Amino acid sequence: MAPAAAPGPADRVPALCNATEAQAKRIPLDMIVLVDRSGSMMGELWEQTVKALTAFFQDPASAQINIALNFFGPRDENVEGNEICNPVQYNPPQVPGAPPLLVLPDDAAKLVGELNAPESDPGGTTPMYGALKGTLQFATAFQDAHPEHKVIVVFTSDGEPCCGECEEFNGDPSYEDVDPKIKGLAASAYNYNLVQTYVVAIEGADVDELNKIAAAGGTGQVYDVTADIALFKQKMEEIRSNALGCEYLIPDPEEGEFDPTKLNVQFTPGGGKPETIPQAGSAQDCGAGQGWYYDDPLAPLKIFLCPKTCTKVQSDQEGKITMLFGCPTEVN
Repeated sequence: MAPAAAPGPADRVPALCNATEAQAKRIPLDMIVLVDRSGSMMGELWEQTVKALTAFFQDPASAQINIALNFFGPRDENVEGNEICNPVQYNPPQVPGAPPLLVLPDDAAKLVGELNAPESDPGGTTPMYGALKGTLQFATAFQDAHPEHKVIVVFTSDGEPCCGECEEFNGDPSYEDVDPKIKGLAASAYNYNLVQTYVVAIEGADVDELNKIAAAGGTGQVYDVTADIALFKQKMEEIRSNALGCEYLIPDPEEGEFDPTKLNVQFTPGGGKPETIPQAGSAQDCGAGQGWYYDDPLAPLKIFLCPKTCTKVQSDQEGKITMLFGCPTEVN
């Protein structure tokens, strides 16, 4: 008896349908890192921050990530008084100063040099509102200009926002009023074009307040190093993995025009058989089940995996995502 033929696309999708397939492509990742260098960061906290970011920038696993670096507030002799609170000081980011962004690993040395420059030594207060506002303004505009990319902000801090000297830009000098406004910045960016705000909480930070920023920015909760800042690099690696693992560009089909109603997404676990993932209407339709959904149902450029599917894919280093074109989409 002749051996059975290997399963092809027609065996994995609805019967009486011919499909063509293409390997899914990971989304290019653009990371805007906003680093707290206020006076409370002096000493070991700053040394460990520089060490962690240096290791992350030099890590081969960070290759091809596009990077920009902001510090708050800017330690610049031309920036005086409450101008450190002004969002324009953070847009565009201080490193590289203007698009295009730097690219890892080619530009790692420039980033490490900036971290170790004398003007980067910690000092001053914490103009958190203005710094995050300017950074997110840049990030959302950059996302608009590069819809095929994923733009995220990584926000690190060990404290609470300064207020009195920032009243002109915060709108109110009290801690109680500034914190909700900071959360609102992250929510606005995420709701506008899905720019996420990841938050790293360093010793001294109010974790409960920073958790609100992370939740509003679409990332759930902080990456907490308050008990051990030596975990900073590990948390950056987790952020990299989470940001890269669940979004894919839609490749061009080998034949014909792309039809959003005739795309099927499959996950093949390492050493296993392909599994068709049903489509969800949106993130809200994911629920607790497996699924994927378009970034824009009318003019899709990429797909997002639902949380349960994302976790499954990220836990399997040998697994792969494949897209099949030409057959009616299986929906949940």
